[in-house]
Amino acid sequence: MSSWRKWARLGVGLSGKLIGAGIALSPTFRGLQQVFKGDVTGGFDSIAFDTTGAIPSKGQPPGLEIVARTAVTVVAGVLVMKLFGFVARRI
Repeated sequence: MSSWRKWARLGVGLSGKLIGAGIALSPTFRGLQQVFKGDVTGGFDSIAFDTTGAIPSKGQPPGLEIVARTAVTVVAGVLVMKLFGFVARRI
C-alpha cells in the first residue's frame, strides 16, 4: 500500500469517528456545557431530561418519545462511523 493511501485511510477513519461521536453525543451537549460551567446538578438534570425526558431531582418519569428520539440519534451516529469505516477500507 502506498504511503498516501495509508494516511488517507487514517484521515477518513478518524474523521468518521469524530463526526459520528459528535452526532451520537449531541443530546448531551447542553448538559455538558452546564457541568463544565460548574452547575453539576443542573447539568446532570439537563442530560437526563434531554436524553430520557426525566428530571431525577423532581421525580419526573421518562418520556417514551424523547427516549426514542435519543435512540435514533445514537444509531445515526454509529451508522455514520460505520459508513466512514467502510469508505476508509475501500481507499
